[in-house]
Amino acid sequence: MGDLECHGGPPLRDYAISIIPYEYNGVIQNVSYGIYAIPPVSSDYPYFGNLDPNNNFQFGVNGLAPLCDNQGANAWDLSESQYSCVQYDLSDSKHSIQEYVEKYVETDIVKCANFSQLDLDYNIETKDVKATILFGDEDVHATAEFDIILKHSGESITKIEKFSKIIKIRFKRIYELAYFLIEEENSNLFFNMSNEETLQNLQRCPNKDKIHFTEKCLKPDMSVKLINEPCKTNSMCTQSENSDIIFIQDNKSLIKKTPFVFMFGVKNRGPAIDYIDESIDPSANYYFYLKTNYGVYPSDIYYLASTNQPDSFFNIAVDAGKTITVYPRAVDPDGDDIIYNYLGWKTPTPIADQNGTKYKDILSGKSDSTVYGGGSQNKWEMSTMYSRTKKDATLKTNASDSGYHWIRIEISDGQYSDYQDIAILTE
Repeated sequence: MGDLECHGGPPLRDYAISIIPYEYNGVIQNVSYGIYAIPPVSSDYPYFGNLDPNNNFQFGVNGLAPLCDNQGANAWDLSESQYSCVQYDLSDSKHSIQEYVEKYVETDIVKCANFSQLDLDYNIETKDVKATILFGDEDVHATAEFDIILKHSGESITKIEKFSKIIKIRFKRIYELAYFLIEEENSNLFFNMSNEETLQNLQRCPNKDKIHFTEKCLKPDMSVKLINEPCKTNSMCTQSENSDIIFIQDNKSLIKKTPFVFMFGVKNRGPAIDYIDESIDPSANYYFYLKTNYGVYPSDIYYLASTNQPDSFFNIAVDAGKTITVYPRAVDPDGDDIIYNYLGWKTPTPIADQNGTKYKDILSGKSDSTVYGGGSQNKWEMSTMYSRTKKDATLKTNASDSGYHWIRIEISDGQYSDYQDIAILTE
């Protein structure tokens, strides 16, 4: 075949940013991105409140090129063709995968139909090549028409040739699996596309009626695996070292007795911290997390005071002399390790709100290091619990700690970060 490359992602991106050079079967493959990141822009990322699988929010952007040309063989407005593609390109666009493959066939036929090496007393030319690709559920139907012109002694004869072949590659099914993996991954922080049970439960693909979308996307003989951060050992893609690759293999679709493989890259995306508060609703995921992992409820650990202040004024309330225990929880959409740090009150690092305004004690009006931090030691990260878990922390309060204080729990995957500023009332 020819040298034309067909990428599954946006065509106009800088090298090593839009693709991941990845060696597979001894050949460097240029893997396009199927997921681009949406960096966190505020402490409310991805949304205000507790993390919940039912909350729809975009954790990434779908980068796959459209499968079908909206005016091509799979167009749904053609009388001889039933709607079949989950994604079409825009009108007059030339960047659908269908058009890429057609261009590839047209280019390759010209290279293959090279008669210059034959010892003939007449000339043969090939022109006006037109390829058509039709994606079926179980195969790909390729058709090519072109003119063959024979020239001899000033005379020419033109003959129109037509060739067609049905290739048993479930490309449309594979694309549907990739497309809805990406859609689910981008909208559900808790989705894990390398988990077999999760994959089996992904039922978003089109049914045979092409109207409803409740069919399982992972078909028999298909598999999905995660290639974690391949660029960390590949000097060709240092700008993308935190990216992953999703590797889809279909053992039923064979090319030269080798299973067909579809790969796409996943840009690193930021982790999200769950919302900490004494009044977390029992239906919240964080409520269940505390109960399951620590045997406690939010009010058991975050409301340890007999205060008359409205609970909207604080996240944690404690009587002076009692110990504050914090159990932060964060989720990374890529499954990366998460680093937890404490800033603000009882740490050397002062904090301010998103407008840069220093926090103050609303009871006394005081605004200094006893409210927003700036001391000599990080008492939270010096606690035995933090030393052991590198996440959870405790702090013993005393009578001099009365008032409002602010701490920040910041989480990071090494590239992106998220945080919550927590108001603590000590009485």
